[in-house]
Amino acid sequence: MSYGFHAHPKFRILGAVDAQIGKPSSRRGSLQCNIAYQANMGLKPVDEDISTLEPKDLRRFLTNTLGTNAPDILI
Repeated sequence: MSYGFHAHPKFRILGAVDAQIGKPSSRRGSLQCNIAYQANMGLKPVDEDISTLEPKDLRRFLTNTLGTNAPDILI
């Protein structure tokens, strides 16, 4: 999905977050998909699981990482 936005001239990918968990029995980071993402998108994802963040922590994370807590699109 990110590549579709990346390929569209009206969008700019500012950041990415991926805990690299393939299934519940996988250990965190076992997929190593962030390496491929960085190679293809030119941007290193942050290794976090945003589903575990409280909304206030997600806002703080976005501000610290992207410089804003109000992105146009969050996928």
